[in-house]
Amino acid sequence: MRPLAPILAIALLLAFLPTAQAATPAQHAFDQSCLEASSSGSNGGMNGTMMNGSANSTTSGSVDCMAPVPAGYENATPAEFEKTFLRRLILHEQGGVMLAQMAAGKAQHPELRALLQNMTTNQTVAANATAWLQSWYGVTPGNANQTGMMLAMRQKSANLTNASGNAYDLALVDLLLAHHASGIAMANAASTRVAHNETKNLTASLVQSQQKEIALLQGWRASWASANQTATNQTTNQTTTITPSTPTPTTTTVGTTTPTSGATTPTVTSPTESSGGGRTPGPGVLLAAIGAGAAALVLRRRA
Repeated sequence: MRPLAPILAIALLLAFLPTAQAATPAQHAFDQSCLEASSSGSNGGMNGTMMNGSANSTTSGSVDCMAPVPAGYENATPAEFEKTFLRRLILHEQGGVMLAQMAAGKAQHPELRALLQNMTTNQTVAANATAWLQSWYGVTPGNANQTGMMLAMRQKSANLTNASGNAYDLALVDLLLAHHASGIAMANAASTRVAHNETKNLTASLVQSQQKEIALLQGWRASWASANQTATNQTTNQTTTITPSTPTPTTTTVGTTTPTSGATTPTVTSPTESSGGGRTPGPGVLLAAIGAGAAALVLRRRA
């Protein structure tokens, strides 16, 4: 007869290990909307996928895929919550990589390009989550690119299409801030609900790293927004057209004097015989001079 002690020990160990129970209808609806890859083509069957008004929220129809506590998982077991958290975390990280790869060639500031490069190459979080899902729950993440969560993130990044230069960097920073904020909210909610200490430690590390990057991004945004406003003001000043006033031409008529109304027209007086100052003598003066000359000639002849 085989000893019962080893068998009982194994049974007790299995009893206390986290196990994934069958998903409830609400959990299944969430997983189907946000985590499952659809087989209906490039749209992933998610015609209702859209961004709602919140900067941090990604919705698929009426389901908030990025909610800190997913719909239907409010009372989930630690194992069930952990499984869906790890699946969403992988998608969240892949969404960041997608955004970084798309923006790397268009970002203007070198420090932002360096951050995007780090997001692309540093995939420790997603790698750990994938390994744990496989080891603990036998789950292998499928085609992440066709999930409702990823499709919604693509729509959100479409806001960058028409931007360029500094405006592009500012719009990209806003998307990264929203992306990091949603990751922090997910990690904080999971920190007290998951089954394994490895996952709890991961959530703490994730919150710390994302908060540091948020502070960095906010500093960049403030600086670049100020520079963008200065450039806008300078452009406005340069394009302002100043129209000079056109002087009214003045026409001068040579040789013509128009008397002003009410003014006295001057009278031109001919010079008199007595006028001096080199003026031409009048007729009376000439006759007198001739008469005096003739009289003098007569007197000389008589003498």
